[in-house]
Amino acid sequence: MYDQVADRWILTQFTTRGIDFPDEPLNEFFNCVAVSATPDPTGPYFRYAFSTGFNFPDYPKYGIFRDSYVITTREFGVQDPNFYGIGVYGLERNKMLAGDPNARSVRFILDSAVVPINLMGDGLLPATVDGKTKPSNNAKIPIVGTQDDGGPYGATFDALNIWDLDVKWRSTPPRRSR
Repeated sequence: MYDQVADRWILTQFTTRGIDFPDEPLNEFFNCVAVSATPDPTGPYFRYAFSTGFNFPDYPKYGIFRDSYVITTREFGVQDPNFYGIGVYGLERNKMLAGDPNARSVRFILDSAVVPINLMGDGLLPATVDGKTKPSNNAKIPIVGTQDDGGPYGATFDALNIWDLDVKWRSTPPRRSR
């Protein structure tokens, strides 16, 4: 992908099982992201790996927003083969652009045992900035899902479901009261 506002390139890949499957140990999975250090796509890259735990992060979709890169995935449980859900990840874009190895991520899982599958449908798609104008500082990141009454997951009507992702990257996270 190309980040037009920062004039940088983004390469992505997720990890999969090793060559010894099924006789290998249980390993966690990662969304791997490389951000070019300069506008030259053939130059050096800053590399990151963000854990998805023991869920395989299939069908990733990427979005570029004001201060976050966003990933949505369809996640399949390896430790718990009955698990299916949608992963939504916010990545700390400004630190990634600067090559900071401490770039953070936040993760939300829509577990199909909690959120009905017909509301998730075929997965979720994150919004992405198109052009060089950044969204306003208080803009939330739209995440769009579809319902298809002709699909195999029991939707009773066709619809778009839109969620707002609101990530605030603070220099010091707020304290939680006990």
